[in-house]
Amino acid sequence: MIPGKMVANLEVDIPTYDVYQMDYEVPVTLVEYSSPSYDPATGNLLAQATNRGGETIFVEAVAACFDAGHNLIDFGWGSDYIESNATIPLSLYTVNLGGNNCSSAATIEVFTSEAN
Repeated sequence: MIPGKMVANLEVDIPTYDVYQMDYEVPVTLVEYSSPSYDPATGNLLAQATNRGGETIFVEAVAACFDAGHNLIDFGWGSDYIESNATIPLSLYTVNLGGNNCSSAATIEVFTSEAN
């Protein structure tokens, strides 16, 4: 903007998206995880991930490990493709924050994002 000047012409692009009906309903929870566990042999967190949707998706998961006071002690992440209505083993690689690791976690929570 230049002080004392007026806009003579303003162009705005509005993106539009095609909307189409799928042959299935998308469930409220698209991916379900089993309770993750710590694998001392690999240092990773292991869980089962189930795709409840009707298409193959790519899932990225992050797990947070908390002590009894709900303080973060470590975290891990992993990703994979999951076919429609399939369950796969998912290994989440941990980072080992300051000597603590998920082996001493009181709780482990999984957070996810998915895309098709």
